[in-house]
Amino acid sequence: MKLLTLKLSAFAFLFLTVCSSCNKVKDLISINVTAQSADVDFTIQPSNAGSGVLSQFNTSLYIDSLIKEQAGKSYGLINIKSVKLESCVLTITNSDDLNSFGNVSACSAEMSSNTNATLVSIAALTSNPETVASTLNLPVNTTLDLKPYFSSTSFSYKLSGTLRKATTKALTCKATIKYKIEIGL
Repeated sequence: MKLLTLKLSAFAFLFLTVCSSCNKVKDLISINVTAQSADVDFTIQPSNAGSGVLSQFNTSLYIDSLIKEQAGKSYGLINIKSVKLESCVLTITNSDDLNSFGNVSACSAEMSSNTNATLVSIAALTSNPETVASTLNLPVNTTLDLKPYFSSTSFSYKLSGTLRKATTKALTCKATIKYKIEIGL
């Protein structure tokens, strides 16, 4: 009887050790998926110098399809461990010497989604030089986990800023936003 109890105890110990190790291995397995919004077109209307909302725009991104395409059909939204921002690049396609990102002294971007309407700050530039430029790279918060926003297909962005001098025409722009999505079991 003691031998049977000893064998059962050893088996239980071994079983719990293996199950615990499987969970640790499962936590170590992850796949990184890169997601990029399509170049989203937006317009900055002519504005006087000062602070305010420069533009608001929406885009669609089919995260579940993207995950299945890059990580395999057995993965999906439920496998997202984290979503981090990699870059946020804004480009003016009709800039000139009087109307460019040189007019902007500071700029920030916020986002929300149709499953999480709370705006979250994702990128900000507090001191932009006064030089004619058609491209603006906004420094992104790479530590912010955006997972609560990514069970969605519709995303909204709000671009705010301070104009050091007025813009005299509508600026046709595009935003390219890249994310790193960590997928796991």
